[in-house]
Amino acid sequence: MVVAFAPLAEGVTTRLKEIVQSKRGPSIFQPYRDIWVWDGGLRQLPPGLTYTATGFSNPVRVVFHAVLRPTLVEDSTEAVARHFRTAIRLDREEVPVIDRLVLRPPVRALLGVAALVRRMHVGYVNAYAGYVLLTLLVVLLVGLGVLR
Repeated sequence: MVVAFAPLAEGVTTRLKEIVQSKRGPSIFQPYRDIWVWDGGLRQLPPGLTYTATGFSNPVRVVFHAVLRPTLVEDSTEAVARHFRTAIRLDREEVPVIDRLVLRPPVRALLGVAALVRRMHVGYVNAYAGYVLLTLLVVLLVGLGVLR
């Protein structure tokens, strides 16, 4: 009901402004006549000029596809030859944006540090004693204020 009277309220408001400014303008029913302009003067739109559900959903799908970047994995079972398949299975996996942009970089960094530490641990006692000595030396220099 509010939607039906909204153009009338606009017309009355416009007419009152014109009266205050001592101008002459269209009638209060002009917004109702302007509504028909939206369809290009056609009372019945042909199907080629109307939107479908796909037309509305496709831009949303394109945006979410760009943001989420889903991965599509195709798995098929061949029967006799390459062109004769008995089953085709498609798996679509969407990785959340938080996982991809916030959680994965620190995990990759920690895995890189772990790989470096793993290379240091070769199993020699002398190497471990050298690491401890080097660490104590760095702590000593930082404590004395030489390294800041």
